[in-house]
Amino acid sequence: MDERIWALPGPRTLITDTLNEVSRGRHVCIVLPAAMAKDPSITDGLAGAVIDETNRTAMTCRIHPEAGADSLLEVLAKAVDLDDPPATVPELLGHYQAADTVFVAVAAEFSPAQQAEFPALLQRLERETHSVPRTERMSLVVIGGREHLPHFAGGESSDVSLATLWWWNRIARWDTAAYIRHIDGPRIEDRTMADVRGETIVEVARWDLSLAEDLAQEWSGDPAELPDHLRETKSGVQSETRERCGSRPADSVVDLWDAGQLDGWHDQYAPAASAQRLRRLVWAAQARNVLPWIEQRREALQDKAIEKLTRKRFNDALQQLFTPPLTDTGQVEVGHLHLIIDARLGRTEPGMRSTARRLRDARNKLAHLDTLTLAELGELVNSCRDLY
Repeated sequence: MDERIWALPGPRTLITDTLNEVSRGRHVCIVLPAAMAKDPSITDGLAGAVIDETNRTAMTCRIHPEAGADSLLEVLAKAVDLDDPPATVPELLGHYQAADTVFVAVAAEFSPAQQAEFPALLQRLERETHSVPRTERMSLVVIGGREHLPHFAGGESSDVSLATLWWWNRIARWDTAAYIRHIDGPRIEDRTMADVRGETIVEVARWDLSLAEDLAQEWSGDPAELPDHLRETKSGVQSETRERCGSRPADSVVDLWDAGQLDGWHDQYAPAASAQRLRRLVWAAQARNVLPWIEQRREALQDKAIEKLTRKRFNDALQQLFTPPLTDTGQVEVGHLHLIIDARLGRTEPGMRSTARRLRDARNKLAHLDTLTLAELGELVNSCRDLY
């Protein structure tokens, strides 16, 4: 996972939310899970995206660690005025050279001692902000983790002049699908097989873009090989969330979220993929892709059977082969269609009989929450090549 994520619609809401809060005169803390907060490719990309967007309406400045600085306040002060740095938080906040400027800092770039100062500094900055007009002071955006947040009354991490934005429930299905689209991986010539593989990656990885990238690069498409690509997980939570996109994860799941074990996915708690849940995830991906595909081929196969038999003989078969007789001649269920083809065309059209059987068997497996093996899926696709 790298800076490309900030071009995706879901993650980009973190940037637009930041701009909205800054435009309201608030400082902003962007809270990422631990692994993301410590990944320079993620945080640099996010800082750059925030600066690029903010530059359209305000002055911006990226704050970098200052060699030899004793404190975090000193680093910020020198970023504001290197020659005559302000000595206190009120002086920093209202310094004329910082007026109406947005400063962006990535917490993980600073020393451990300076990182430990972020909560107290942000709390002081929030308190002093109340007395300074927005156009006469600086705004600060901090990209970090939970440990960099201040704590206000009632255990809150936001207040009047400080907004906290969480990487929570930000990724949606289309984000993951778009992210893996241009990743080089095993070449699959058949479009249907490639579509099923892509949908399976999205369903298994969900919000975990790192896993999605690994699967897109390495996974062959065989469901039997998927467990080899999964990490150890701890979570068994699977229920509807109460938190809106961007709000703080609930206390019961925030540790799992911080460890990269769980996130929001289409407004539900979604644990990281595990071997125990893998079969249901693979089934969901196959059902989403293969069942509509089967129906399209069933319809084409029915038209072909009518062409071979004539409409009259086909309708006669509906009356003679079933008890009670079938009356809906428009859409004949694939199991019934297989019986008609087997009885009336099986000897002369073995290929059609084989196609009908494979369509029926695949439909039945998926309808009973069972998954298709890679071999079964390949045989199904190959048997239907002449229908479309």
